[in-house]
Parts: sequence; structure tokens; C-alpha cells
Amino acid sequence: MMPTKLDGFPGFPGGPLPGVSVPHFYFRRLLPLIDDLAELKLTQYCLYLLDAGRASQAWLWADDVRGNPELLAMMAEISALYEAAEILEEALQRAIQRHTLLSFSLLDRHRNQEREALVLNTAEGRRLRDAGAAPVPAAETAPSETEAATPFQLYQQNIGLLTPLVADQIRALEEEFPIPWICEAMEIAVHNNKRALAYVEAILERWAIEGRIRPDDAGEQWELELDSS
Repeated sequence: MMPTKLDGFPGFPGGPLPGVSVPHFYFRRLLPLIDDLAELKLTQYCLYLLDAGRASQAWLWADDVRGNPELLAMMAEISALYEAAEILEEALQRAIQRHTLLSFSLLDRHRNQEREALVLNTAEGRRLRDAGAAPVPAAETAPSETEAATPFQLYQQNIGLLTPLVADQIRALEEEFPIPWICEAMEIAVHNNKRALAYVEAILERWAIEGRIRPDDAGEQWELELDSS
């Protein structure tokens, strides 16, 4: 039975429209399985949020999804008998039980606490889930451990996800600077809460010109001087 009134769609605007990459596999294998409207809306919105062209990270925090105002508005339109948050939670659990989304505990380095994270059930999502479930080493390590660690390990343990692009950038640094320098520069970046390869590279370039500075010789003065350059 058709509703008495449907909201009209004004049409797509003119000019180039940013797209969302959705694999063909979704339409052939997953979409036919989804028999719940709330789950369908949640799934497609998560595809939008996790699209490689727009996403700032490869996962979603579950509490951010639960509190997303656009998702809640979509759920509110489905039924007047239940709260939007209840409909969204059921949809989320259905997507997790169907294994469209993978739920796992991941360390939020900004809050320094474990949080529930969500990823799409792709090869990259499964890899991130497996890495996130492993114990996370402490950010500050002893000098002997730092020397033994690789820049790739230190980056993933203390700075962020080791994507292919980041790996190529680290390899380029290894071709230009000694590996112990790179590891030590990463430690300084973490200590100064400047978790970016650009900051690490700035430290290395400064060392190449002015000489290497030990972390305990640097302190806040090092951070101020580097920021002002």
C-alpha cells in the first residue's frame, strides 16, 4: 500500500558530482541478502562514510555511528513505534551479525582508551581488525628496543595505520636517512603529539643540516623551534 504522500526529490545538481565507490560484489552478493530497510540504509551509509575517496580513516567508531544525526533521521522515518536510536541499534547489530561490518576493540590514541570500531568486511578491514585486536606496545620504549624496531613497526604502533602510501613514504626516508634517525624522529613526533610523517621528515632534515639532537636534549624548545621554521 502506497503512502498518502511521498516527499519529492528535486534532482541531482548540475556539474561534476563526487561519486562513491561501491564494489560490484555488493550488488550481486550482499544486497540480495538484506531484507530490512534500516539495515539497508545503515549499510549504504557506512559504504559512503568509509569510501576511500572521502574517509580520513579506514574505520568508524561505533559510538559515532550510533550518534550520527543523519543516520538517526533516516531511522526516525522508518517507524513511529520505536525510537530512532533503537532502530539504528537493531540495524547495526543485523549488519554485524551478517558480517557486513566487523566490530572489534581498537585503541583510540587521542583518548588513550579502547573503543569499539567498525570496518567493512574486506581484506583490508579484516587485516585492520586482526591488528587492532593485538596488544598495543607502549608509545615510549627503551633506547635498545627503539634501535631494534623498524620505522614501519614504530609508525603502526604509535602514529597510525600503515597504508601502502605511507609505506612508500617511509621507504623513501630510509633511502635518505639512517634507520635509527628515523626511529628516533618518530619518537620525538609522538612525544610532541605531532603524529605525522611530515613532522618526522622535518626533524630529519633539520638533523641533516644542524646535527642530530637527542630527545632528552630537545624538550619543548625543540618543538617550538621546529614549528617556527
